[in-house]
Amino acid sequence: MLNARNQRKKPLAGALLPVFTLPVFTLAGALLGLVLMLMFSTGCKPQSDSASKRPPTDVTPNTPIEPEEPLAVQIADVVAGKSGEIRFTGGSVADDDLSAMGELNSLETLVLGQTDITDKGLATLCRLSSLKTLNITKTQVSDRGLDALPQLKNLDLLRLGSERIKGPGLAQIAKISSLRQLILLDMPIDDDALQLLKDMTQLESLYLVRTKVTDKGVARLTEALPDLHVHW
Repeated sequence: MLNARNQRKKPLAGALLPVFTLPVFTLAGALLGLVLMLMFSTGCKPQSDSASKRPPTDVTPNTPIEPEEPLAVQIADVVAGKSGEIRFTGGSVADDDLSAMGELNSLETLVLGQTDITDKGLATLCRLSSLKTLNITKTQVSDRGLDALPQLKNLDLLRLGSERIKGPGLAQIAKISSLRQLILLDMPIDDDALQLLKDMTQLESLYLVRTKVTDKGVARLTEALPDLHVHW
């Protein structure tokens, strides 16, 4: 009797299985369809790996910008050995303001914006024997003032801007054997002047911004310096 009762229960359990399984799968499918419908209706789509790993490209307007220290304070920090660079772009700098810099032998980076530096001021800066980066724009330096540049034996990057540099002074820049990056901007130099750089085999990058150089001039220079990257 016991064996017969057990045998009768097995068909009953097997018969009920489809009854209970069908609603479960139907409910799961309905829930999945509802979730997908909500995602696409609200524009919320799964992100791909590339999108999720993409770094932010903007900065919020409320991001604080660290103010520059006054020029005199930065000079004092270099003298005290607390810093090896000066970055001052918030105000005008003239030749007389550079007199305190001439003896900063440990200075490696100098960035000055909105300057009124003339040939005299550049001559002062060229006494900085450890200088590796010199970035001075909107200057009053002329071609003759560039004669002092070869004194910078360790200069790696030069960014220079002056409407008074017509071209011949580039021959002095070509004498800086350590220079690897050169940025010339706001200069009325032409294709012929550009060829004065053709022997700078160590030069890696050249940027020309608002000059009179043409495609032909760049082509002539890169023929002599095939490894040079020119941006203009």
